[in-house]
Order: sequence, then structure tokens, then C-alpha cells
Amino acid sequence: MSGTGTNCTGPPAKSEAWLGFPRMPWNLSQKALGPAVAAAAIALIFDKHTTGEVKSPGRYLRGMVEKAWAGELHLDRSFYGRLSKRRHASTLLSLKIRARSNTLQK
Repeated sequence: MSGTGTNCTGPPAKSEAWLGFPRMPWNLSQKALGPAVAAAAIALIFDKHTTGEVKSPGRYLRGMVEKAWAGELHLDRSFYGRLSKRRHASTLLSLKIRARSNTLQK
């Protein structure tokens, strides 16, 4: 995720400042998940951290690594779940905007 966006071998740019986790969890995640999946995990953690769902990104990443080692990490489900929630929230917002617009037009 650094440089051109195709190199996933180093920690994501400024990840330590953004998320507050040191290089060690990143290195462990790459070994357990592989570079591309580790980068996707960082993106998911960042998204959850910005919404307040994750208070300690480093601990969350370590938990993901532990789940991966146990064969219990289902990152695809996490992404699909988040996309589904966003789609649902977007639909509700659109309906509210339409309802308000219809009310104002009357």
C-alpha cells in the first residue's frame, strides 16, 4: 500500500500515526495473512476505527492474526457485511430525502 499502491510489503503509509499500531503487528499480519490480505485487513480496521467501532487497532489486528492462525478469520464476511450495512444506510437516506422533498413540494 505504500508507493505506487502495488507494493504491500511495508506498512501502509503513515499507518502507525493513523491507527496507532507498531510495525510488529503489521509484520505478524503479513506472515499470517499474506501481504494483500494484510493490507485489506488494515483497510477494514481503518474503516472500523473511523466509525468508532475499533478503539485499539493494534489489538484488533492481533486478534485477526490469532483468528487466521486458528483458521477462523473470515475477512470476506466482514467486507460483505460492511458493504451491506452501507447499502442499507444509503437506501434509507435516499428514502428520507425523497420523502422530505415530496413534503416540501406539497
